[in-house]
Amino acid sequence: MNIEVKKINIHREKNLKLIENILKNWFANPKNLNFSEPHIKYPFSFKKWIKKFYQFDRFQGFFLIKKDWIVSFVIIEYLSRGNVEIKHISCKPNYNKRGKNLIFFIDNFLMKSNEKSLNQIIIKVVKNDKILAEALLENGFIKKGGGLTDQYDKNYKYL
Repeated sequence: MNIEVKKINIHREKNLKLIENILKNWFANPKNLNFSEPHIKYPFSFKKWIKKFYQFDRFQGFFLIKKDWIVSFVIIEYLSRGNVEIKHISCKPNYNKRGKNLIFFIDNFLMKSNEKSLNQIIIKVVKNDKILAEALLENGFIKKGGGLTDQYDKNYKYL
């Protein structure tokens, strides 16, 4: 797949400026913003986004890079010792491989983390994002309904 996963510190000023530039371009279209974060109103405000979500150290950011281009931006929240929620699966606009990228990222994350300590991965997906939904269902995630999003869970304690 030729994708590199690069861990970034989302609390460093240099990285925040890069993330802001990327997301402002990607979220210039309300549809793209809705797929990534349905609870944020258009137009996208990076400052509000940071204040709402990332004031704590329990968040970790990653870029998925293909041919020196950032194609996805993923945030993980450590909910508890063994549970993580993957948030903000953002991709460049109209990028139809986001489902494959997400599964690649999850596999990469599991391989590099201590699998024995991980119990569950939770992902919330906008109801009409069929690309991510299909990729998750094909890879053993279980769908649970919700409001604007559907939640997909996968337990790892039995692996």
